[in-house]
Amino acid sequence: MVDPARLRDLLIRIESRVARLESYGRRSEEEFTSDEEGTAAAKYFLLTAIEDALAVANHIIASEGYRGPADYPDAFRVLTEEGVLDGELGVRLEAMARFRNLLVHGYAKVDDQRVHGFLRTDLRDLASYVRSVLEGSLTWDELQPPEGIALRRSKANGRDSTASESTGSTACAFAGPNRGLRT
Repeated sequence: MVDPARLRDLLIRIESRVARLESYGRRSEEEFTSDEEGTAAAKYFLLTAIEDALAVANHIIASEGYRGPADYPDAFRVLTEEGVLDGELGVRLEAMARFRNLLVHGYAKVDDQRVHGFLRTDLRDLASYVRSVLEGSLTWDELQPPEGIALRRSKANGRDSTASESTGSTACAFAGPNRGLRT
């Protein structure tokens, strides 16, 4: 069973990092690449956002008894296989996990222009991931963040995207947007 508090905390951290990263992505490429400290900070926030997304994936995988991933990209593949993520988003998140590996293992070699491009075009995939997890996991009340921190909510068909049923306990079953609620 998924731990709502753990999931909520990870999703809040992803949202927080995405918000910080959006400001870096709004900069021109020249402004971004000429600011060494800002570029380094953006790489760190990006790395930790991706790692938090992987922590969410691994938490869901372990909690639901899905097959263990072979590597980081495979964690998102498992969620796709289980219907938690749609195929297109899953493929993009697999690429993001590979980009995380590049940040970790080849940090000095990572092209700052490529990071800037990533912030402009691929950052939205993290927000889509958070929405996919919210759509399939818990009721909004179970994921209610602490005062002063807000997860972004989206409306789908006139209702909250987080309107899945709750088990009424401190843990809940996970149901991806493409699956029925598990009991």
